Amino acid sequence: MNEGQIKELMKLVWGADPADNNNPRNVGNLLENTLNNNTTAITNALQNNLNALNVLITANQNCTTSKVVDVPFFYGRDDEDSYEWCQLFEAAFAANGWPDNQKIALAAGFLKEAAQD
Repeated sequence: MNEGQIKELMKLVWGADPADNNNPRNVGNLLENTLNNNTTAITNALQNNLNALNVLITANQNCTTSKVVDVPFFYGRDDEDSYEWCQLFEAAFAANGWPDNQKIALAAGFLKEAAQD
């Protein structure tokens, strides 16, 4: 890198023009200001991310149920396998994180027609 390229780089990075004697700049102060500005920007970004995470954590803690996996309805027809449906329900129940004390009520909600009787 030659001297001219270094001068151009300093102008681009710090706004310092070493050839401008009318407006001399202290490169040390420019570096310190740049570092302080970047530190402030990073601190603000981290704080914003932390705030967003806290909002998500609170929302997740207040969530009573969720639905990640769908459970098919069971109608009790001859072409349906009740054992297979129970396995599907158990897998969905675990994946969705539904509370154990609501398991029977939730399962009953997926029973239709003859299976509901």
